[in-house]
Amino acid sequence: MTALTILTTKIRQLDGLYSLNDLHKAAGGEEKHAPTNFMRLDQTQALIEEIKSAEMQICTKTVRGGQGGTYVCRELVYAYAMWISAKFHLQVIRAFDALHNPADRTAQMEEIGKVFEKQYQKLRKQYNYPRELLEQSGFVSADGKHPARLNMSMLANTKAFISPLMHLLNEMRIDGHDVSAPWDEFIAMREALIAADKALEKIYMEALQVNFRSASTAGNK
Repeated sequence: MTALTILTTKIRQLDGLYSLNDLHKAAGGEEKHAPTNFMRLDQTQALIEEIKSAEMQICTKTVRGGQGGTYVCRELVYAYAMWISAKFHLQVIRAFDALHNPADRTAQMEEIGKVFEKQYQKLRKQYNYPRELLEQSGFVSADGKHPARLNMSMLANTKAFISPLMHLLNEMRIDGHDVSAPWDEFIAMREALIAADKALEKIYMEALQVNFRSASTAGNK
């Protein structure tokens, strides 16, 4: 049995099924993403029934004990990963394909990367961001291999990210300055980036769907 590792976490296997508990750990272990929450979903139950009726196979298994947990088939692994996030979904797909079809997957992801690069170039021109700024660590992936991407944390104001710009405007407002004009520009800028981020997410999903259809067609030949 070939070992499956996702983001340095080894995924246990049992009778051809994969541990959702290990996947949960790999995804960050947030309570809202607990396997029990996923398994309760109506769409999850519908998918389980569809797999059972179409393929006549056991697609879930629960093991009791400290080393137990919920084990599911690959289709449910994909569904669970997508439920968590598009990013984790892609990481899971890459991990599986690295085991079974690494050459084809590399070529397909390179094509998707080309589509993304075109969109990033458009965004750079649209928002007039200097390329050297976009190439700073806050705008590239952790491995440094993927194209630069506008980072929403620069405009966020949450517990995870504090926007320096928003902080400065708030300080000026407290000191009695009228910051209504730059504040309106700040909000418009943030909304534009949110819209751009959604557009890129849509492109990503469409590219994934094309990729899945291509893989399914190749697998049925």
